[in-house]
This record gives sequence, C-alpha cells and structure tokens, in this order.
Amino acid sequence: MTNDRKFRLSKTGWVFLVSSFLGVALNIALLFWHYTVSVQEKLDQFNTQVTANPDFDSQMAYRDSSVFIDTILSIVQNYYVDESRVNNNFLLKQTFRSLALRPDIQLSEDGDVFSLKVAGRALRGKFSSYMNYHRLVSMLSAAATLIDQSIERSPGNTSGDVLVLNALLTGLDAHSALLLPDAYRELRQGTEGAFGGLGVLVGVRQNILTVIKPLARSPAKRAGIIRRDKILSINGVRTYGLTLDQLVEHMRGEPGTSVSLKIMREGGWAPVMMPLKREVIMVDSVTSETYDYGNHKFLHLIIENFSSRTGIEVRHALERFRNQRGQEIAGVVLDLRSNPGGLLDQAVAVADIFLKSGVIVSTKGRRSEVESASDQIDESGFPLVVLINSDSASASEIVAGALQDHGGAVIVGQPSFGKGSVQTIFELPGSQALKLTIARYYTPLGRSIQNVGIMPDVWLQPVVESDQNSNLMGNFRYRNERFLKNRLEAVTDRSRLLEDSHSRSLLKGFYLVGKDHDEFSDNRLNDHELKAAGMILDSVRNAYGVDLSQSGFRAQNWLAIAKPTLRNFILNLGKKVKKWAKKSHGVVWRTFDKIQNNIDKIDIRTPKNLAKVSVTGGRSLDIPWQVVNRSGRSIQRLSVFINSHEHAIETTELLVGEIAPKSKKRGVLKLVVPPSSDVSTFNIRLGVAVDAVPSGKFSDNIEVTVTPAAPAKIDAVAKLTQEVGGTVPGVLETGEKAVILLNIGNSSDVSYEKLDAKFVN
Repeated sequence: MTNDRKFRLSKTGWVFLVSSFLGVALNIALLFWHYTVSVQEKLDQFNTQVTANPDFDSQMAYRDSSVFIDTILSIVQNYYVDESRVNNNFLLKQTFRSLALRPDIQLSEDGDVFSLKVAGRALRGKFSSYMNYHRLVSMLSAAATLIDQSIERSPGNTSGDVLVLNALLTGLDAHSALLLPDAYRELRQGTEGAFGGLGVLVGVRQNILTVIKPLARSPAKRAGIIRRDKILSINGVRTYGLTLDQLVEHMRGEPGTSVSLKIMREGGWAPVMMPLKREVIMVDSVTSETYDYGNHKFLHLIIENFSSRTGIEVRHALERFRNQRGQEIAGVVLDLRSNPGGLLDQAVAVADIFLKSGVIVSTKGRRSEVESASDQIDESGFPLVVLINSDSASASEIVAGALQDHGGAVIVGQPSFGKGSVQTIFELPGSQALKLTIARYYTPLGRSIQNVGIMPDVWLQPVVESDQNSNLMGNFRYRNERFLKNRLEAVTDRSRLLEDSHSRSLLKGFYLVGKDHDEFSDNRLNDHELKAAGMILDSVRNAYGVDLSQSGFRAQNWLAIAKPTLRNFILNLGKKVKKWAKKSHGVVWRTFDKIQNNIDKIDIRTPKNLAKVSVTGGRSLDIPWQVVNRSGRSIQRLSVFINSHEHAIETTELLVGEIAPKSKKRGVLKLVVPPSSDVSTFNIRLGVAVDAVPSGKFSDNIEVTVTPAAPAKIDAVAKLTQEVGGTVPGVLETGEKAVILLNIGNSSDVSYEKLDAKFVN
C-alpha cells in the first residue's frame, strides 16, 4: 500500500530532482494483493507472453495489446476504491476523453455515437450502458492499435496500449498511473532514503526549474550550485514549461554518469555550463535542532518525508536530546511543513511514538483496515505542537490528524493538502507496476480529509508585502488536492468547509512576510508558526512546571493556557496586515471578528461574451469579474482567483477585502500565458475565497486558445564612443572615460515589451 502526493506539482513544494515520486511507498503490510483467480490467470498469461519475447522493451508496441489491457483492467475493476467509477461505459468514456486531451488525438461525440480520430484514421462506435467487459477490452485495444498505426514511433515514444491505459487511469483520479520501469525504479528508490542523483532540492518557479537548496556533501554542493539558481537545461533539454516529473526523468541515471546543467544565477551576465557526475545520495528524513523560547529549550523535529527509517530517526532524535540535556524533554515541535508524505507504516510509527493507545488511521475501500497505537513506546510526557502548511500531504496528514483527534498535539499553520486517498502497487512483468487508488483514509474520529485537509487549531496565514496585488497569500494556493483534475470526491459536505475551518481553528489570523520569504530562505526570525509553537510550549511549562499530569495531556488544555498570549500575538500581526493592505492597495482587510455564515449568498461572474478567448503565448489576458453579495450582511476578507487544470497556468489571486450587503464589486484579473505550452486550448474559471478558504463558488468555464508566440529575433550591438584618456581605440582601459552606445534591433514581426539590458563588469 502506498500513501503519496505527487509534488505537485504543485507548489509544488519541494522535491528531489532525482525522485519524481517522493512520498510514494510500498507498504507490504497493507498491500491488497489478494488476487481473484481470474486476475492471477491474466497476470500469468501476460507474464508468459513477456517471457517468450526476448526483446520485450523494443517490441512493446507489437505485442498483443489486448492481453496487457485485459490484465490492467481486471485489477482496476477488482480493487479500485469506488466500484461505481469502474463500470464499463464510464471507463470507455473517461479513457477516450482523456486521450483527446493530446493535440494529435480528436474525439467527437454525437449522443452515444463517438469517433476517435488519429492522423486521419478513425475508430467509431457507441457508448452504451449495456457494454460488457469483453467489448470494453476490444474497444480499448482497437484504440491502442489505431494509435500505434497512426502516430510515428521513435525510440522512447510510448506505445499505444500504455497511452490508453494511462488515459484510463488518469480519468479515474489524479494518483493512479501505469509506471514504466524508470518511473517504478524512482518510486522504490524515493522511499529507501538513498538514490542516485545530484543531491539538490528544487521547485518550478515561473515555469523554470529553480534550486531551493543543494544537499550537504552532494555533487551539486561541490559544483557550487546555490539557492535560487535557475536550471535552464539538463543535458541540452530545455526545462522551461516542463513538469517536475518530466524534468526528473532527465536527471535520472546510474551513479558515475555525467550530467550537464545550464545555470543562470541572479545578477549573472550569461548562463554557465556545469558538468556534474551522479552519485548515490544518502538522505536522512529527520533533522533535529534546539529551539529556545522563553526560559526553555525545546526540541524542533523537522521531518522532510516519511521514508523507511523515519520512525527510528525520530526516536533517536528524542533520545539524543534527552541525553544531551540530562533531563526530561520540555516540549517538542514536530515540523511537517512541506512534507509530501511517504510510507504509511512510518506515519503510523511516528504517530505511535506520541500516542499511548487508540486508532491512528483507518482505510476504507473494497475492504477496511485499521492501524492502532501500541503500548511499546510512550513519548507523551511533554507538550507537543505540530506545524503544517498547504504542502503537508498524505502521510503528514495522517500524523497530524491522529494527534489532533486524540488531543495529543496542538496543530499550527495552514490547512494541509487534502490527499485522503490510499494507493497500492501491483508489480507487473517487465519491471513495470500499476499504482492504483484502493481506499480512502480516515482520522481516528472518522474524518475524511480528501479535498479538505487537516484544519489547524491555530491558523496563521502569511500575506506577502508585494507592491502588486497578486498572489499575496501564496503563488500556489489552488494547486492542492481539491483542484486536481479528476480528483477523488470528498466524503465531506463542501458547503460546510469554511464553517468547519472556523470551528476547528480556535485562533486564526494573518501576518506579513517579505517578498523574498519563501522556501529559498532559512530566516527563522520571521517564522511566526514556530514562534506560536514556542508560545504554547512555554505557556504550558510555566503553568505546570515539570509535572504535566494535571493537564491531562490534552491539547485543548494547553491551547487554553496559551490562548491569551497567542491572541495578542495574532491581533498585533493582523493590525500590521490591515494597515499595510489599506495603504498599499486600498483594500479593507479587517482583523478576525466572527464566523461568516453567509458565504452561500456570494457569487462570482464573468461577462457572457468571454466564453471563448484567444491569446498569444507569452502575453497576458485581462479577465473582468464581478462579485455579488446577495446577503444582508457585509462579507470580510474576500479574494478572487483564476484556476486552471493546465499545469503551466499559474494561480492568480487578488485581494478584494470587504463587500457591503446587497452590493457588487468589479475588477480585472490578469491571466499570464507562458510563451510555450504543449496545450493549445485549455479552460479556466474564476473562484472566490473568504478568510483564505475557497467558498466553492465558481464562474462558468472560459475556453482559452493559445497562439504560439513567434520566436524572438532580438540582437544587440555595443561599442565605445567619445573615448577620453585611453590609448587603444575600442577598448575601455583603466582610468579611461567613454560612452557606451547600445543598439538593439528587432527583426521579427512581433513587438516586445519590458526588455531589459544591463552591463556587467
């Protein structure tokens, strides 16, 4: 069983260049590998065919696709979490519609009649609620054959049956996938704490691969790679516009092999080439340090991900801290911020360390499982605070949810990612695997966090001090589970999301951070979540001393003790936000006062003539919006945002602030389209958020067609004129004065804006 979040791509969060599936696990204890006879027979049949083929990899496109498709389809229909989503007709529709997202495949539908076209050839048929299994296999196999016959194949291209099966799986949810050998190898290595690569932590920023930090004693560190370096190409492959998963594929390789990176550094005149050699990188998943607050020294435990030794590493860190101090631990901050998840058994092991007994997590799919705390380890004799943010996912959410439900920790930060599904790995012949969603997981109190996340007890939301009112609460706020394409539906009523967040978050507020405050900086002086954790731990220790028995080891008691101090802290932070928002952007952003129960009375609209728009790649598009408050009360702390499933389209969010009763507000959101994209047409929609929580209200979809930008044809020539004091014409000598004349020419048919030119010594 695996429990993973794919880095999303998203904010992504942080991922290792050498691991595209960090946070994916092979948890054999909960593996649903109880095949029916029919499924096992199909696996055996497929295995026999592969074994009989001595050149399996190169002959992939020419094997009998129906055997491969039949094998995968049997597993899907026997084990997928939602039985209603794997009926024959639904699978065929979802598969063909997913295939049609490719620019070289078209699908037309007329009622139940469909036509799947590839390079002038067509597969025609009918969608039918009475479609049987054998008909489904036949249609999918025919589509695979059509693709193989119509799309020119070259080394490295994916075969038709693989394209069809991945279309089927991505049509089910965002986490199921067919893993080819390289991807499966990465998945396994990502959970073992050791891998072959360069040892650098990265993220995609403005569609360019950007270094977050190099790891200690790594090839990247020795080569001189530093924070914020832009990786423009990997072995000649441009990184612009590619996803992290695609980029990782180019970084992978055997230890000892070479990689050439083109690096652009801030302030640099031109990119430089850096040759590196891959090595085996050993990574600990847990970092521990002492955090001083008040008169106490607390243990700050940072878990990067849940790999094979995380539970042991946490126990060792606790033992070292206790031995170094020669006394009991005063308190612990368990930092799960930007932790994408990992092995479920290690999440259970970590939660077990801090819980005496009770359920840790339960999973429900075609069958149910329950994981409970054991009585072998008990580290609950001190107050505990858990830090989370929007990139804390999967296994991180299991730990936070278990400790929250049992009252074993106060949760501080922002709502987590909301990945409440469980994946398992089915190994296939040829070093391939099927990653399939087989269950939802639930916290001890039975809460499903799918698309919702863990709501913190103390919600502190950063606001960036930018001179532009754009993405002030973060660039990637709408890339979480709830906004993934074909996401698994939540079990929670979405209309109650905002109200539930308030009732769960006993304290909530906003604070300002500088423009450079992101994962690229290590400045803990402005780490307000960590400060809040210190306040809680310090307040508890001051109230109870060494003996915590009177507190009942209950988080709500700890929070009640710290509440007056925390409230003043949050109010002071909020006053600064309020003052800055008004002065900088004319936005009325009030401090928190009461729960807003009238969000169902707010709507967001776009002009009807904007159903279809076009834009040239590299340009921006203004999208008018109108927000209507139909209630009789004002609504505070409002924002509007653009959202799209297309990964290259980044979130754009605008702070609106207050909207009066029975009134409207209008404005414009700017949609930025990258110069190059694999997708020529995509949909966007506008949403509205209140108190930093999306309300669930969206505008109608707007279809955006992108016209490729013409290639840049800019040339520049610089020469010295009016030289005074030199001896060699055309050379700027020491002590010489001259004027540098710069001529810039544009030989293309396109005008360019905001061109920058600079001279670097």
